Amino acid sequence: MIAQVRAKLPAGDAATLLAIDGSINTDVAAQVKRLTKLTPGATHLFISSGGNDALQNSNVFFVPVQHVGEGMRVMSKLVTAFAQDYRAMLQAVLALDLPVTLCTIYNPCFTAHSPERLGGSFDLMTPTEPARFEQFAVAALMMFNDVIIRAAFEHDLKIIELRSIFTDAADYANPIEPSMQGGEKLARRMVESVKSTPPSLGDTPST
Repeated sequence: MIAQVRAKLPAGDAATLLAIDGSINTDVAAQVKRLTKLTPGATHLFISSGGNDALQNSNVFFVPVQHVGEGMRVMSKLVTAFAQDYRAMLQAVLALDLPVTLCTIYNPCFTAHSPERLGGSFDLMTPTEPARFEQFAVAALMMFNDVIIRAAFEHDLKIIELRSIFTDAADYANPIEPSMQGGEKLARRMVESVKSTPPSLGDTPST
């Protein structure tokens, strides 16, 4: 993915990957602190966080409740905790005083890609359940993404709606990760965002 971004940048511009695979919202503050050391002239910052937080809570789909309202109450508690972590993370990011673009959490693609290798709560699915599990996930992610979208509006930040970018099964390498095709689409959108946002530091845009 980072190579695809670099390939689309003008000569002389650079892109640095700070994210670490498997990270959650509470890990991001430490990651962005590395920015001044790795890329002291950075001019733009993209944040794609929250997907692993949501993934860690996917076992909630199998928690028995007596009615839909009770299920919504359970989800509300998870989303409230998510919001606290996301907002704390965002404060650390905004302290860098760089143009920030947030990304929503993209939907999974269980119907076209087998979830068998993912383990965890996915092991609770039978072979006939991917479509139903995908419905659960898509509905739940609306609640988590609401936190991200509201944060973007509250802080007047740009936002990339990944659910509108990864729209085809070929955009996924597996149920929860983008393919080369998906990465290409996102890289294009990221570079467009950089070009349309004046940098606040330095003369050479980097991400």
